[in-house]
Amino acid sequence: MRGSSEDSRHSATRFANRRSRTFGTATPLPTTPHRRARPSCSFGSRLRRSRARTFCPNHSRPQARSPQDSPPPYDGTVLTVELATAADAATILGLRHAAEDWLFAREIDQWKPREVPLSTVAAQIEAGEFYVARRDPSGPIVGALRLIWADPTIWPEEDGLAGYVHGLVIDRSEAGTGLGALLLEWAAEQTHREGRSLLRLDCAETNGELRSHYLNQGFRYVGRREFADGSSWFSVALFEKSTDR
Repeated sequence: MRGSSEDSRHSATRFANRRSRTFGTATPLPTTPHRRARPSCSFGSRLRRSRARTFCPNHSRPQARSPQDSPPPYDGTVLTVELATAADAATILGLRHAAEDWLFAREIDQWKPREVPLSTVAAQIEAGEFYVARRDPSGPIVGALRLIWADPTIWPEEDGLAGYVHGLVIDRSEAGTGLGALLLEWAAEQTHREGRSLLRLDCAETNGELRSHYLNQGFRYVGRREFADGSSWFSVALFEKSTDR
């Protein structure tokens, strides 16, 4: 992965995974594999077979917070995750640019400034790869990620066992809320629904802080991937975790 960073009356965090029918100017959404419904979340809450799917992170009951505390941690709050549309491309790219600038200012290897053009993001959205996260369905986008089912560039030994996360980014104002970790949990749940047992990602090999973060999120280091001399890509560390709970 090239990048990434609690009172309501309900302890379950909901995720809505809504699919848009068209992208851009009446371009049909590519057909995606049928997703198998699990009868219940492994945390015990029922999953509803409806327009919105729920996802239940295993968090303790949130503590009360003052209205002045903003943003609150994501334990116990509602988070909506849905398939991105063409109209979201500029917002997603803007979040990435902010992350690139933050990394560059701190001399952290991960993403090079402006290496991804808007046309690439738009194409990935049209392919049904990008998802966006909101605090509520009508709110602004606070995070985004790609979830794909093959990644021959980074993981050339395709085995059909995994989902792959790329481009995970959150609004800088949400840093420290746990949003990035919850998006990884969401990705693991969706990958499990596809009948795949592993979630995989990568990061720049020299990005020690992000490597530690992934280990703390339950991923295990499984190797590295180098690129040919002259490549614009950093060598990357490879991580994976089981999607079985």
